[in-house]
Amino acid sequence: MNEDILKNIVYISLPEDITRGDIKEIDPSVLLPVEINPDNGYSDINNLSWEMIIAAALKILAYNPEHQDCEYYRKLILAVRPDIKHELTSAAIAKATEKDYAIAEEIFNSLSGLLPGDFTTILNTALLYEEMADSYLALEKAELSDICNEKAFEAYKKLLALYPDSTEAHFNSGLFFLKKNNLEKALEHLNIFIDKSSDKEKIEKIKPIVSELSKKKNSDSLFYEAYDAIRMGNEDKGIVLIKDFLEHEPEVWNAWFLLGWAYRRQSLYKEGIEAFNKAISYGSNQVDTYNELAICLMETGELDSSRNHLLTALKMEPENIKILSNLGIVSYKSEDNLNAEKYFRKVLELAPEDRIAADYLKRL
Repeated sequence: MNEDILKNIVYISLPEDITRGDIKEIDPSVLLPVEINPDNGYSDINNLSWEMIIAAALKILAYNPEHQDCEYYRKLILAVRPDIKHELTSAAIAKATEKDYAIAEEIFNSLSGLLPGDFTTILNTALLYEEMADSYLALEKAELSDICNEKAFEAYKKLLALYPDSTEAHFNSGLFFLKKNNLEKALEHLNIFIDKSSDKEKIEKIKPIVSELSKKKNSDSLFYEAYDAIRMGNEDKGIVLIKDFLEHEPEVWNAWFLLGWAYRRQSLYKEGIEAFNKAISYGSNQVDTYNELAICLMETGELDSSRNHLLTALKMEPENIKILSNLGIVSYKSEDNLNAEKYFRKVLELAPEDRIAADYLKRL
């Protein structure tokens, strides 16, 4: 692809009539690049200027940074245009403001080739990719958004590798990770910023955010510890941990589901019903929640209510084997053998090796 971008660049000797001024960096033995318009052929060279040479050299630095003469091009560009970093940075930011991201990206790529490792350029490139990612996400182009986020991440990684003591690098990296919901990395970089920065105003603004993030991270750790305990069969420990979590985060439906799951595994069905109902009241509209609640209701003899919750789940996933099987069981318990047989046969149609359905059909 880069070859196509550079295909119209030709290399020429510097003509004697071009103004050289006080530029001592000129090496007559090195051919200089010029981009020609294929429709005009070489006629463009008749009006050769330093701007044309610099534009072509910048394109090479952007798309072919391994070119054998790149170091010479860098010295020459900076000699001819000492203020080029400021000029190009301003131009790129203006293009980004206009949402002309392709041009802004190309300019920053040129600057990266011209000034490898330049702090401002790497940071601005990272911020540009963040902005592009947000823009693509708003347009529901998730794949392109992910690509830009990955490029932003690579830019921040490079920035921190080159400038590990830069508080600005840690500050912006922390905000990037916060946006990506990576609380651990966000806290790592924002805490470094607070410890090392002398910007008191910015520190005071970021401290409350870090405090809230720390609380959330601790809560999340508690949640996953509870999940692991229940999954490994230590329901008593899991219940203690998840109740501790709910004291700080009482409206998280996942936590109520986890509590209900632990109660159901301990055959504490009434407690399970209460927890699963809480999960639904706080926004859970998941098949598993309705299924677990239905099991608890079935065990307490509330068969009609159990069936209703299972039918709600079945509308969401018409071929869910667990739901169909439990509908067969609740029908069997209700002595509704016709429906019980219907549900169990559907299970075996979807999963011929299902032993539970086969056993119930034998009883019927």
